[in-house]
Amino acid sequence: KKDMAKKHEEEPLQAIVLADSFNQRFVPLTAHEPRTLLPLLNRPLLDYTLEFLTAAGVQDIVIFCCAHASKIQAHVAQSKWAKIVKPIVSQKCMSVGEALREIDQTGHIRHNFVLVTGDIVSNYKMGMVQDHIKRRPKGDKSPTMTMLLKCARPSHPVRSAEDNLVACLEKETGRLLSFDNSGGGGVIKLPTSAFRGRASVQMRADLINCHVYVCDPQVLMLFTDNFDYQSIEDLIVGTLASADEVEQFKIYTHVLTAEYAARVSNLYSYQAISKDLVNRWAYPLVPDTMSGSDGRTLTTRYTHNHVYLEEGVVLSRACTIVQNVLIGARTRVGRDAARCTSIDCSVIGRDCTIGAGVVLRNAYVWRDTIIGDDCIVENSLLASGVRLGPRVTVGAGSVIGHGVFVPEDTVIPPSSRLALERPAVSSAQNVDGKFYFWPLDKKDPDLKFKLWDRPVAVVDAEESSDSEDEAVTAPRDDFKEHLEEIKDLVAERVVAGKPIDSHLKESLIIEINGSKHAHHMMLEDTVRALALAMVSRIDQSKDALRKLATTLGPLIANFATTRESQVDLLEGIEEGLVKRADAVPTLPAAVHALYENDVLEEEAILAWVKKTDTSPIKPAVCKAMEQVVNWLLTAEEESDDSD
Repeated sequence: KKDMAKKHEEEPLQAIVLADSFNQRFVPLTAHEPRTLLPLLNRPLLDYTLEFLTAAGVQDIVIFCCAHASKIQAHVAQSKWAKIVKPIVSQKCMSVGEALREIDQTGHIRHNFVLVTGDIVSNYKMGMVQDHIKRRPKGDKSPTMTMLLKCARPSHPVRSAEDNLVACLEKETGRLLSFDNSGGGGVIKLPTSAFRGRASVQMRADLINCHVYVCDPQVLMLFTDNFDYQSIEDLIVGTLASADEVEQFKIYTHVLTAEYAARVSNLYSYQAISKDLVNRWAYPLVPDTMSGSDGRTLTTRYTHNHVYLEEGVVLSRACTIVQNVLIGARTRVGRDAARCTSIDCSVIGRDCTIGAGVVLRNAYVWRDTIIGDDCIVENSLLASGVRLGPRVTVGAGSVIGHGVFVPEDTVIPPSSRLALERPAVSSAQNVDGKFYFWPLDKKDPDLKFKLWDRPVAVVDAEESSDSEDEAVTAPRDDFKEHLEEIKDLVAERVVAGKPIDSHLKESLIIEINGSKHAHHMMLEDTVRALALAMVSRIDQSKDALRKLATTLGPLIANFATTRESQVDLLEGIEEGLVKRADAVPTLPAAVHALYENDVLEEEAILAWVKKTDTSPIKPAVCKAMEQVVNWLLTAEEESDDSD
């Protein structure tokens, strides 16, 4: 048995990388580039996968290419992995199953191999390979496979709508007995064979499939012999459904708890994984230590609040870099000392130019992009070579394809997709011959995976149009934990009416940011939590809300730094007052206190009051705020007259 294990250890470990996703989730971005070469933190996705495999000791890698195969081949040929990577090109394959059947025909895979997609991001060192070898009994020639799973609660940010996995495992060995990824309304059907001869089994709903599989070479033959297997999931489900095949083909699992592993399978996971890397959850996969495909490490300066500046970055004196930001090499930000450019929770590519007065928030901007003065880009992605004229506003959830020029003063609606190429549908709207709007088909079964700005829960394609404009919010469980932590901080360390000294303020900021990062919150979530925590401390005194606003104002000002976040703050206060309607009359004094202490801008207050929503107390709020609104408008008119 030791000789057999030693023989397997001496065999070179091979790998198959599927460089095509066989779906359309990243269109129109993939009209120019293969999905595996799309940049994640200014580095091609494929590089993360190849780094992961070589760190595990893989010495022979096959990359299966379909769309844009020549670009993948050129990238690999110029990379540090050129000597161990062999591209296989086929333009006719339409599924993973067809690709694996074609690879089997080449006869190249002769040993244990790792099967992955070309969009895996992981710092795991692949100890599962040795586990896989040890599990196979001596003389047993039946195929086996070990799949990598990651422990992640249902509300985990990386867990997208396609990760509704419920698995039944043999407790002692980790053998997979049942696999359901359909999200079928809470009803799980288990074969009786899963329980036969076993004292106990595990039912796990806290796992995501990392799409990393260690396989015997015979696994490829299963695809060759079964033409109805079009995906790995087809193989797993089809095998487990047959009692005979269950005994002939054994599937084991390896569950990660501490290490990081995720797949960039859709636009939502692209955003979530980017945030994880910036926040150093996948160390050492962080911008200041990662090397390029040529093996060279670009000099990157890592500063406080998770801000990364690559070499040659030029920042104007007026720009504000808030937190969780990566700016690529040779990029210039701002140029006018009188107008502040603000960048928050964003990734900026190399060789970009960002104008004056620009607001970038949760924006992903690829290389060689020019953004004109006074543009606003939030929760959106701009591909390489995009040009935004002055005063362009990009609605949340939008994706702008390669090379698109957007003229000045254009307002792009939320969840738009723009591209130079004309889409296949006849209803596509052309804008002055400059670009096309790509419509979203609500009947598309894959629609929920094509949306950029959506929460983790599955979104019904038949939702009313009103819901499409809603901003993305954090998963409810995570937000509740974040809110409770902030409530505890406020209750334990803040006294209404007593000013917060500088030492306490800095301490609270650090603890709130720690909670924010731990629960993967966005800035608007933290601002909302601060508002709700403040309202939760109201007692029966008539001046309670004003005192709390005066006390907490200097702390809140560190988070409500933009007009939009200030509106979020006011909406959070309004939300909290739904259960304390008796305190609505005290709201104007609190808002005035926040305004006088420079926490709120006049424009934010007016925008909040004018905003229509379904809050049951909105009419009462508007009526209570009439005097403050009139005072602000009068002051504005007097200021204009004096000018």
